[in-house]
Amino acid sequence: VIESDILLSEIAEKIGFEFKRENKFEDAERAFLKAIELDPVHEKQAYLGLAEVYRFGLKEKDSKTPELLMKGLLQDPKDPILLRALAQYFERVENFSQARYWYGRITEYYPNDIPAKQKLESVGY
Repeated sequence: VIESDILLSEIAEKIGFEFKRENKFEDAERAFLKAIELDPVHEKQAYLGLAEVYRFGLKEKDSKTPELLMKGLLQDPKDPILLRALAQYFERVENFSQARYWYGRITEYYPNDIPAKQKLESVGY
């Protein structure tokens, strides 16, 4: 990734959040996807923003959320924010075995993460 791509990805991410705030979800989706395309390694917020667009705006695409977040985790497999977002997604759709798995990953990598430990217990570990 070259420096100009990093700058463009940051701009695209900011535009994505602005569109999301304005409930222009299709435009937000395009901006977040562009940010991720330009700099998939550093655009954690774009992955999260796009997941929110799918959850709250483009609900018909919410099922894409796990694949999206896992792409982010390919860049940083121990990212606690992406791990938590994935665990919360599975908990929300009542796929408790997957929720347990992802909360378990959080507690494996971050043994002092009390909220993740509590969630792990609440989803039936």
